[in-house]
This record gives sequence, structure tokens and C-alpha cells, in this order.
Amino acid sequence: MLVLILDTETSSQFTERGDLDAAASEMVEIAALVYDNDSKVVISKHCCLFKVQSWSKEAEQIHRIPEDLANKHGMVITIPCSDDVREYIYDAIGLTSADVIMAYNASFDKNVLVKYFPEMEKMPWICAMRDLPHEEFLGVKLKSKKQVMVALEYGVVIDPRNLHRALGDCELTYQIAQNFDIQEILEERENDKRKYVDITTDPGPFNAARNDKMKELGFRFQFQPKKHWRKSRVPEDEVEELKKKALEIYDGWNFKTEEYEQDY
Repeated sequence: MLVLILDTETSSQFTERGDLDAAASEMVEIAALVYDNDSKVVISKHCCLFKVQSWSKEAEQIHRIPEDLANKHGMVITIPCSDDVREYIYDAIGLTSADVIMAYNASFDKNVLVKYFPEMEKMPWICAMRDLPHEEFLGVKLKSKKQVMVALEYGVVIDPRNLHRALGDCELTYQIAQNFDIQEILEERENDKRKYVDITTDPGPFNAARNDKMKELGFRFQFQPKKHWRKSRVPEDEVEELKKKALEIYDGWNFKTEEYEQDY
């Protein structure tokens, strides 16, 4: 099995929750790393820059790609992508030979990429952040699932010069993913009957100590409007247990629970 790791850098627009908004973000850079699942041998690496219409100085501070560099050396790409550019990119990144696409935060990268390449919607994806059993493998409770923090738990040596560049992030994902049999992970996910559930609290006052305790339960805090939320795949009985633990932190919460479809 050939695994294609993808990562994108974008113009970084944000949703009300404070998350990156894939629908509004333009692709500045794409990188790919292809490796063999059995031998863990890396077969190819590639990176492309793109011109974008709405440049973000805020995003530039993250990915460190100067606007004039992207305009000078970047490819012109449309939404959806033209056939000639699609053919070039597919060949360059190794998509035509890959069996599965992996991204560290697949829900974001997939939703960016399907705008340009709608056919990617139907391709098999795996999320290195959510689908790989990090805590079970490492035998520790992760304080954060941010890519760098997880990579450090695996003993990966971090080069700060490569952080938040697409190829550097692909290489970090590979260093993590090579510890797993991706074919086995896909089979386990196929047989997993747990539901995807979005749990949110109603608006409430912000309290730093309370927020830290909610974070330990996997909740995040949203400022506009103020509420805590947790989006994950859990058994039905665990949903009720999470609510019970949250009420022990603050007994004034009202909860809203919604099922959602896997978004990668």
C-alpha cells in the first residue's frame, strides 16, 4: 500500500469558532510525501507554490512565504482546477499511484483541496491526528494533539525552520505515521461503530480554571458566541459520561448534542 501524505498552507480565513475556514481559505502551497506502508520507505517528495487573489499577512507570519515570492514563482490555479494544471499536480504529488491520502488534520486539508479537485471527495482519506491511536501506542495521556506536540512525544527532532511549511509538516506526519500499519488502521476504522458527535454547552461566563478542566475533557472554548464544544467519535454511553463530568465542573451547563458525518 502506498500512502500519500498531503499538507496545504493557505490564506487562513477563520470561522466563528476560531477554526481555520477551509471554504474561505485559498491554497498558497501544497506538499506531498509518498511512502510504502510495509517497508516505510519514502518514495517521493514534492512541493508547489500558488498565486492567490486574497493574500493574508496574518497567514504569511505563520507559513513565512513572502507574497512576492508566491506571485513570482507560484502557479496559477483556479477553483475548480483546470485540466492541465490538475494533470501536472496529480503526477507531481503522486496521487495517481497512491492507495490512500493522509493529512495530519484531514478535515481541513481535504475541504481545502476538494474545492480545487472535486474528485478528491471520493478518495480514501485518513486523519493522522484522529485516526492513529497515539495515546494507546505511547502509553500516555496527550496534553495536546497539535502536530508538533504529538511529534515530540514520538521523539521526533523538530527543525523550527520547517514548521508550518507544507513539506516540513508532511515529514512530521510521516515520522509519526511510520509507527503504524495504515492498512490495519483503515480496516479497524471501517469496523468501528461509534458515532461522530458534536457536544456544545450554552453560552456561559469564561473562567480560566474552569476552562482548563473542560480542556482536560476534550472541550474547546469559543469566544463568539461564548460556549464550550467537543467534536469527536465516541460511544453513546461516553457522551452521557462527558456531560456528567462537565456538570461536576459547572452545574449550570445546558447541552446540545448533534450527530455529524465524517468530514474527511
